[in-house]
Amino acid sequence: MLAARTGQFRHIVFADALNGTGRAVNYSPPECRQAAGPPDRPQCGDDADFIRRLFRRLELCADDYRPESIQRRLAACLRALGVTNVVAARALLERQPRAVHVAARAVLIGVTSFFRDASVFDHLRNSVLPQISSSQRTIRVASIACSDGEELYSVAMLLAESRDLDRAHLHGSDVRADAIAHARRGCFDSEAIRAVPEILRRKYFMLDRWAGHWQISASIVRRTNWRVADMLKAHDPGPWDLILCRNVAMYLKPDLHGGLWARLAESLAPRGFLVLGKAERPVGARLRLRPVGPCIYRREA
Repeated sequence: MLAARTGQFRHIVFADALNGTGRAVNYSPPECRQAAGPPDRPQCGDDADFIRRLFRRLELCADDYRPESIQRRLAACLRALGVTNVVAARALLERQPRAVHVAARAVLIGVTSFFRDASVFDHLRNSVLPQISSSQRTIRVASIACSDGEELYSVAMLLAESRDLDRAHLHGSDVRADAIAHARRGCFDSEAIRAVPEILRRKYFMLDRWAGHWQISASIVRRTNWRVADMLKAHDPGPWDLILCRNVAMYLKPDLHGGLWARLAESLAPRGFLVLGKAERPVGARLRLRPVGPCIYRREA
């Protein structure tokens, strides 16, 4: 029998000897069980306060995001910071301001990969990019919420293969400064480039054995530019022939979706293309967007 004293013995736990599992049975009063819960479990009020503080440090508004999406990532954020509760996390960020980038990477999901979703990139390769490049003018491509830049670099390799890269302007933006720094360097580990077709991997990547990473070709890096920006505040100037903005709206509150779709549509050139996530649908008659492929929409002239 184990007992915990809080003024008097009220929390009594008996070992369950019936099945030999060693499972404990708590016979303490219900009002005491909550108080006896895990001491490191963050409370809801503390969670919300920490999230608000973190987003302010990133110059973002926590109220723009679905709270359930952010809450689900909070445990991963604490693990990334190496702490067990939000009180300790807040203290750590006060002592080490640069740790905010670690927290941001955990909370603001930046899932991406080279040639993400084969059907999407097959359609880009075989239909969208040939239509865009049929004109002799500059090809303008934007990747919004680009994370580490893999998708924009994927488009760049396709343009290099069609010999259109030299007249392309490729722009990537994300709210996370460390993600943009990563994208700008163009360095990726072996796991990251596994999705790159072998023929492209051989042509456009070089292994740096000393650093243990793969460096994308300088000819590709030179055609890209990157900046830290919040897509809900900063408006990347168009017109763009192709915009990639994938799996972003799903983390925003629904009342922001209409404004986001409108800004993206306005940023497209006439007959320009927009690539979204599988679960995202740009609704609204005034948008003049119609589906033309998997996750791909075209702005009507």
